[in-house]
Amino acid sequence: MRLLTENWRLKLLAALLAASLYAYVQTEREVTKVLRPQIVLRLPDDLISVGEVPERARVVVSGPWAFVTTIEEEDIPPITIDLGESAPGPVTWFLDESSVRVPPGLRVASVTPAVVEIELDRVVTREVPVTPKLTGTPAPGFVAADPRVRPETVALSGAARELEPVTEVATETIDLTGVRETIVREVRLVVPWPHVARADTTPVQVTLPIREEITERTLRGIPVHLPEGIEATAEPEVVTIRVRGNRALVGALDAEAIRIHLPAERLPPPGERARVALDVRAPDGVEVLTAPAVEVARPAAVERPAGTGLAAPTLEAP
Repeated sequence: MRLLTENWRLKLLAALLAASLYAYVQTEREVTKVLRPQIVLRLPDDLISVGEVPERARVVVSGPWAFVTTIEEEDIPPITIDLGESAPGPVTWFLDESSVRVPPGLRVASVTPAVVEIELDRVVTREVPVTPKLTGTPAPGFVAADPRVRPETVALSGAARELEPVTEVATETIDLTGVRETIVREVRLVVPWPHVARADTTPVQVTLPIREEITERTLRGIPVHLPEGIEATAEPEVVTIRVRGNRALVGALDAEAIRIHLPAERLPPPGERARVALDVRAPDGVEVLTAPAVEVARPAAVERPAGTGLAAPTLEAP
């Protein structure tokens, strides 16, 4: 115990000096750290990069432990490649320690990649037509008319090698499955070329008229209905008519859906024949294009002999 307490002030001073020396050695010890700053291309307005350029570099910095452990990637400015004096075509750019700026007290040990290969192309701007991309079909009995696009053309800007062969730009897909009415929609454009973009922000609107699909059809073998309670014959007993209307509606028609009858007021007098126009009743939305007529005959009235005590029957006048 006496050994611990004897000259304790001197021993404490020695311990403090040792700790200070250790701390100094640690903070001044040379260490390294890997950082990944961005690579930025500085281009003139009439040039665009069309090759693959790495987005970041691998930079190894070294320096005292106290400095290196506190530095972060955001403390390193982007590595700028100035292509202001370049022309279209391939460009080779070299990176070294001087390409990276680091805070005082640190140095750049290495930079990867050491060489950046860049492909430059001219920037061009063109007006190209917009083509709606459609899929699906409208509901049965409906048809899509030609679409209208506003504006009809848009300006695209980008690499000449990609844009010059372009003849049109398509919209996003518009689905027509089961629609029954006109579609009006603001749409996006699909620009599939990696170095081409729209040069304006004007919204593109597509109007797609949807209308009924009208068709005509001939129906045969439809029976003629005569007035009840009146003796008469019709020739022919079945007729043929032609109708027009929505394709789905007209296509589903059969003889039972159409009623053809002869109004009593059009019958000829008893004992006579006449050609009589018929009335046609069709479902809503179906137009009858023909006016069928038949030859109608009525037998003569039968007279009873006198003295039988029976009155001769009287046929009801039409």
